[in-house]
Amino acid sequence: MSPEPVHLPERNPATYRRHRREVFWQITLPLIAGGALVLAGAVGVIWAAASGTDNLGRWVSISLIWMIAPTLLVMAFFIVLLMAIAYGLERGLQVLPPYANRAQRAFTALYKRIRRLTDGAVEPVLRVHSWKAGLSALRRRVERM
Repeated sequence: MSPEPVHLPERNPATYRRHRREVFWQITLPLIAGGALVLAGAVGVIWAAASGTDNLGRWVSISLIWMIAPTLLVMAFFIVLLMAIAYGLERGLQVLPPYANRAQRAFTALYKRIRRLTDGAVEPVLRVHSWKAGLSALRRRVERM
C-alpha cells in the first residue's frame, strides 16, 4: 500500500522575501561583522607584535597571540559546528514535512482505533452503571410520592 503524496502549499513570495531580508539583517550581517571584528583584532595583535621595537612589548604581544589563538580555534570549531547544525536544520525542514505528515496521519489513525477499542471496552460497564443510576433515581422518585 503506497502512501498518498503530500502536497505542501506554495510559499508566499512576499513573506519569503521579508524572511530572507530578516535573516540577512538579524543573522548573516551580525555574524560577518563579528567575524570581521575578531579577524581585525587578531591582525592588529600580530601587526603590533611584528612592528614593535620594544623587546618586552614584542614578547607580550607574542604571548597574547599564543593565549588568544587556542580560543580562536575553539571558537572557529563551534562556528563551523553551528553552521553545520543550521545547514542540517535547513535540509531537515526541506525533507521532513512529508514524512512528518505521514507519521501524524498514522498516529491519528492509531489514536482513533485505540479510542474505539477503549470506548467499546468501557461501554458495557457504563451501560450497567447508567441503568443502575436510572433505577435508583426512579426508586427515589417513587418513594417521595
